[in-house]
Amino acid sequence: MEAINGRTSTFDNIATMTIAIEEMKDAGYRPAAQFRYYHTVFWFNVEERTLTLEHSEALRSYVVAMFRSDPPDKEYLRVAAGLLSIAMQIAQFAGMEETKRLVDACLAIEGLDPWLKHLLVGKYYVALAWEYRGMGVASEVTEDGGEQFRKYLAEAGKCFTRAWQLRPDFPEAATSMINVSMAGGDQRYSPRGWFDCAIRAQFDHQDAYWTLHGALQPRWSGDPTASPKFIREVLGSTHYNSQVPYWGLYLLERDVDDFRGRGSAIWREAGNYEAVRKMIQGYLAYEDSAISTAVLRSQLAAAASYTKDYVTANEAFQGLADDEIYQVVFGKLKLNPFEAKRLASVLAGPAAERLSKLDWSRLKSDYLSVDELNVYATELDALRQLDPAKASQRYWDSLEQPIAWRKKFLTGDWVNLTFTEGMPGWQLRGAEYKIESPDSVVITSIPDSGPLQLGCGFAIDPPFTVELKVEDADPDRLCPEVGILFGDPAP
Repeated sequence: MEAINGRTSTFDNIATMTIAIEEMKDAGYRPAAQFRYYHTVFWFNVEERTLTLEHSEALRSYVVAMFRSDPPDKEYLRVAAGLLSIAMQIAQFAGMEETKRLVDACLAIEGLDPWLKHLLVGKYYVALAWEYRGMGVASEVTEDGGEQFRKYLAEAGKCFTRAWQLRPDFPEAATSMINVSMAGGDQRYSPRGWFDCAIRAQFDHQDAYWTLHGALQPRWSGDPTASPKFIREVLGSTHYNSQVPYWGLYLLERDVDDFRGRGSAIWREAGNYEAVRKMIQGYLAYEDSAISTAVLRSQLAAAASYTKDYVTANEAFQGLADDEIYQVVFGKLKLNPFEAKRLASVLAGPAAERLSKLDWSRLKSDYLSVDELNVYATELDALRQLDPAKASQRYWDSLEQPIAWRKKFLTGDWVNLTFTEGMPGWQLRGAEYKIESPDSVVITSIPDSGPLQLGCGFAIDPPFTVELKVEDADPDRLCPEVGILFGDPAP
């Protein structure tokens, strides 16, 4: 199962997967297990995501065998619907003819539940409608393509509506109708109306929220305010025994990723931070929250740090040990969580006003003289006395270390750049660290944080000599380049 760990290169092609599945069959695994394995390996091998007829036939036979050996009862029906949806997605890579063969094979299974049949045929008609239309903008759709699109979308709507009538207590059919309605294939309800039907069946059916969010994008709704309003509604939900309010943050990130860039753009829009802060504080106050306290506090600390609400950031950090911090949420904002924690403690404390009297960024950017460094050192002593809190000490250390290093450098002596807990004197971005010794540190990239960086925290004016040892990253990484940058980074 190397593919599950992301090492897709261990599988050369889908033929390898088929062989593996055949071996599983010989080992006595049930068809459901064989199908899940097929699905997992297929989706992890992005570069090989094509299907030959042989592999499509294998997929079809496993799906049919799965439902014949484990006929879905009412309790299992929704799981079966999910598996069929996955099978449909995979089969479409082999074309609509192969997709139809899969649908026909499933419909021929004796005793298959009518709800499942209508849902399956509806999904086929949706796929066929989009096959005729194409995925381009409206101006790129041919007259025949538009006519066929409307025809098959209407057929899909009939199937999904019948499935919904058969089992209104299941959310899948109503959720499928959201997109049908969005594209004009249903006149009964608006996308929002079908969403309401779906969450009446199951309030925390995630697919319903994601589908409506897509349908409310300006391309389909024509209203640029529709999606933001829906997101605020989700964030404002008080169902803290579910994940629904927290999904509002994911939808917010999805909105930004799709249309306005990544990460920090969320917090540049008025009201977003306040809405997220209120949502997280609602979870934290709830006795049996559905979201981990560490995740909530990490998210709040990151957002508050980025928006310079240092009092809230400091309060969030106070309930977090360093090893509880979810660094990914900081990485999205290009923040180092440990630097942010130190800064929040200081800027929420009694030394905050005095700290602003000097430009401390000059320690990292300017070639300061000994006299200038002494001014900073004297001021730092005063700041330590003003705010002796333990949480603030690491921040003061992070200022003191570059002063000491710079002073020693100006004497012409060697400066031993060491590593201590909290990494004072260093700038760390997009990475976790583990100190092996004062002279050795291991840095590991954080997902979604961009390239990792380890920078010296004081300016070094030439001429100078650097002695260091850098060990390369593992060779199977996407970006194995490791090196040293002298001077300013390229813009």
